[in-house]
Amino acid sequence: MSDSASTQTPPDHAQRNKEYWDKRGEEAFKSEYIRKLYLQVDQKFTRITSTWLSLSPATPLPKLLDYACGNGAGTRLLRPYFEEVVGVDIAPNMVEAYNKQFEADSKIRGIAGDISSDDAAEIEKLSDEQYFNFDFAIIVMALHHVPDPARTIRDLIGRVKVGGSVVVVDWIDDGHLMGVSPETKGTAEELAEAKKAIETVTKHGFTQEELVDLFKKAGCEDEGIKVDINEEVSEVPVRKGNPHFFVARGIRKA
Repeated sequence: MSDSASTQTPPDHAQRNKEYWDKRGEEAFKSEYIRKLYLQVDQKFTRITSTWLSLSPATPLPKLLDYACGNGAGTRLLRPYFEEVVGVDIAPNMVEAYNKQFEADSKIRGIAGDISSDDAAEIEKLSDEQYFNFDFAIIVMALHHVPDPARTIRDLIGRVKVGGSVVVVDWIDDGHLMGVSPETKGTAEELAEAKKAIETVTKHGFTQEELVDLFKKAGCEDEGIKVDINEEVSEVPVRKGNPHFFVARGIRKA
């Protein structure tokens, strides 16, 4: 087994995520390495959106779900290709930052919620028809934080229409754990914050085979499952080795 296997996930992991990211808010996206990483992701989507994802701004689709939206990375990547975007995040302060980011766009709105929660109030919050039948759902650099990645993929597939797509951007499993060591670059404050963030991690990467299996078990067409690993190495202080992110896509079958 790779040393990037799942960590032990306590029952309150979702609450820990909520509290940490709610406290961090938009500050979580201001570090230089995050800026560079998201620039790489943006460049990747520039190359694959019209071909690999078959999207065109000339014929926008009705609805996009940006899940674990943070301050809107997925929304910025795909906004030109959709008439309407809904961002959902477990942390209310993240949603506040999201709504502030896109306040000039009346077709974008964010709501605090958790599609995988068993809490009755959370289920009710996202039970309205407007939170289903999306054409696409995207989750950017967040699947490795959720308590149960398989359930999250399954629940995202449940939010898109038949023939709709779920797109995941995250880390490929390279056999290394995330962590802070004496060699990790950064100020004392940055390293302390990195340690806190790592406590919200449940997976340190995903293999191609694992991703295909996740999508198959979630109810996707075998032939529609794709995984594209970015060729360029990403410089991330808390990751050893040569980290690469991937873009994966699954299409909901009838």
